[in-house]
Amino acid sequence: MGARIIKNNQEYKQTDADYEIYSDFDTMFRVNPFNGQLARKTNESSVAQSLRNLLLTNKYERRRNPNFGSWIRNYLFENFNIHTAGEVEDQVRAAIRSHEPRAKIISLEVTATEDENELVIDLRFATVSSPTPERLKVSLYRVR
Repeated sequence: MGARIIKNNQEYKQTDADYEIYSDFDTMFRVNPFNGQLARKTNESSVAQSLRNLLLTNKYERRRNPNFGSWIRNYLFENFNIHTAGEVEDQVRAAIRSHEPRAKIISLEVTATEDENELVIDLRFATVSSPTPERLKVSLYRVR
């Protein structure tokens, strides 16, 4: 069985963007209605999806990569104060610095709502290839 040689890149292109530098599959596993393949996230949306996965993954949760992720979920069970928000911010910065080299942090704001036991991470970032800032907002809250 031989490998298929792609002669025309437009055959697999699923977006109208002029360039596709980063590409990941969509974690919702949607199917592209035009070609029946898995839908993809490209460029900035791909990096945003990767950052969300990084922040929502605990360390030691991935079997063969125990250092991937962060410990920010553990802060949901702490008493919220100004120091907690600073520690969460440090955890987020360290996780992005070590695991996501495609993103540069422009601004990061962590707010803790004590009444609802919720942490809201508001991150503005730019990819290395594009200086246009993107925004990612992640809310973490206790279920129990």
